[in-house]
Amino acid sequence: MTDSGPSETRPVAVLRAVSALRSLGVPHAEFEGREVEAGSWFADWTGEIPGTEGSPGSEVYVGLMGGAPDAPSARLLLDDWEFEDVTAEDVGELLRGVFTGAAAITRRRTFPFTATRVLECAVGPRRYSAAKPYDADERPQPWEQPLTSG
Repeated sequence: MTDSGPSETRPVAVLRAVSALRSLGVPHAEFEGREVEAGSWFADWTGEIPGTEGSPGSEVYVGLMGGAPDAPSARLLLDDWEFEDVTAEDVGELLRGVFTGAAAITRRRTFPFTATRVLECAVGPRRYSAAKPYDADERPQPWEQPLTSG
């Protein structure tokens, strides 16, 4: 599986991601794709997301994984955030939501002495979230800054 092949050979999640990135002003949103094993696939892209009003552009990594080219859902990696089980048709809207400010990053207590950061975004009736440990010394990426509260 490669991005340079016909679009019908690429998973829907990859097609939606490419479309979303292009709609955000990314001129070259070509994913490197490859079969992993037994029909599973992995595709990724690294590049600059243009800034919006008052926020700078940002270097970002996007990775997608699926169990089969026609899988109904995929795993979406966004820098060090990991969204599990994203409906393939929703991948583009999820990326658009994150990069246009329709998402939010909040801090939540998970145990008396630990906290996590949670990135959440709604796509239609579905809500997607990814979490990672909170690190007070970690500086948010430029794309994360407008989404961060707490």
